[in-house]
Amino acid sequence: MSGKSTIAAGLLAVSLAQPAAAEVELLRFPHPYRAALTISSDTHRTELARFEAVHRLVNGSEQILPGTKAWSLLFAGSAVEQDPRFAKGVAGHRLPIADGFYLFDDEIGAFESFDAERGAVANDSGQDLPAVLDAWFRRGWIDALHACGRGPVDRDAMRTGLAWLAAEPDRHTSVVTNHSFGTTPCGVEPDTIDALSLSIKNGVKLPFWLLSEMGASDLARRFAKNPEPGAFPPEQRTALRFALLIGGIGAAVWIWGVHSRHRGRVGASTLVMLGVSFYLGATDLAYSAGDNPGTRWYSLDLQRDAGIRFYSFIQSAAYPERLVADSLALPWTDSPTGRPTILQTVRADDGSELLAFPRIGKGPNARETLAWVTDARLDALVAEAGISILWTHWASDAKAVFTPAGLAGLGRIRDRHDAGELWVAPLAELLRFHAVQSRLTFKTLAIDGHTVVEIESPTDPAELVGISFRDSASQPPELRVAGARFPEQLQVAERTEAGWVVRIRAATPRTPVP
Repeated sequence: MSGKSTIAAGLLAVSLAQPAAAEVELLRFPHPYRAALTISSDTHRTELARFEAVHRLVNGSEQILPGTKAWSLLFAGSAVEQDPRFAKGVAGHRLPIADGFYLFDDEIGAFESFDAERGAVANDSGQDLPAVLDAWFRRGWIDALHACGRGPVDRDAMRTGLAWLAAEPDRHTSVVTNHSFGTTPCGVEPDTIDALSLSIKNGVKLPFWLLSEMGASDLARRFAKNPEPGAFPPEQRTALRFALLIGGIGAAVWIWGVHSRHRGRVGASTLVMLGVSFYLGATDLAYSAGDNPGTRWYSLDLQRDAGIRFYSFIQSAAYPERLVADSLALPWTDSPTGRPTILQTVRADDGSELLAFPRIGKGPNARETLAWVTDARLDALVAEAGISILWTHWASDAKAVFTPAGLAGLGRIRDRHDAGELWVAPLAELLRFHAVQSRLTFKTLAIDGHTVVEIESPTDPAELVGISFRDSASQPPELRVAGARFPEQLQVAERTEAGWVVRIRAATPRTPVP
């Protein structure tokens, strides 16, 4: 081809591919939804039968009848059983919501424990726990790692547990919702708490702990999320208890000195108490050391390799787990593209960056969260085009969560989802979509009078599932990825009053196994 012909072809290409006159809109949620909500329930110690009953109620469609095993586990002796509206049972809600799970737990983990000497998992109860969790994964009942497990779940144990997760595609998870940092040293938590702060917190908690011990647990939890005093980590316990003993002796001598007007005792005891306070304040507690290299608990690198991307934290002052605002919507911040996001980039103790998300829980131990879901709050969530991640403990506190008001809240969520207004999805799926939508880069071009959407990043069709574009033109926009036309079979086009909408769908939509 001659030089003139090459120049002419280039000019023609430029004339054919120009920025589109009107920008195509990237929708915030998969079409046709206008807001998003999920429920993140922390699976604490609970029997397997109760967990399964909960998910028949949440995910299933069949009626749970009085007198059945599931009824006794969820409603026996509760206000639901006394309510005539439920005399014929409670229907399942058909919601695609999943729970958290443990890797190591003697009641509801994939494995009961890890034998460090043999370097192998231990299941001594006779139950095939891996098979139980496999079934839950296939049914869509679990999708987030609530915690690695209580006690000494070290790096070797995490390597074994994560390898088990990676062995089957259905077991994949990308989310960690942290459990109590005092009982899970393998947890990942970028912020620390020092011994002085914990000691002060324990002092403030003391009256509420006494209330709880006297049988008024619910009243105590209205003032303290967890009335139980926090324990020092085992490897630091002896030294810190000794320091508190010295400080206590110093306080007693100080009172004696003040009472006897002995300046020497007052001065010496004051120095002792200041020294103990300085020592306690300078001692960071070895909790949640999963992101601390050089410790036996470090496994954040293994978690990254396993595809875990999203974390909710407990101690983070910058991103608290519970919000007090009277709203279902989580707060927005700016993503790298300038689009709003609920995700915040947090630097872990090993220097890597994590994506953190908050959750909203209401009432003692988040038992009242479902009852708090009213039509007015859902209307406001939709009007804001917001995202809500609700937090509760419906497996361990089923009868306190699934009250008549709680069931009504769950029903409102189902009705909005069925109406195509509120997108309800498992936590991992919602976070995957939102992370892609808020960070996706694309450009729109007008080629020969036709709108083309060129997706620049990401380019994996599996990551783009749910992404929806709206164009006011008379025909749907053409999607391209990395210069190539996006497969037609992975697109769904629909004409709406506001124009054409094209949504990317999965190559093989996942259908939970009954």
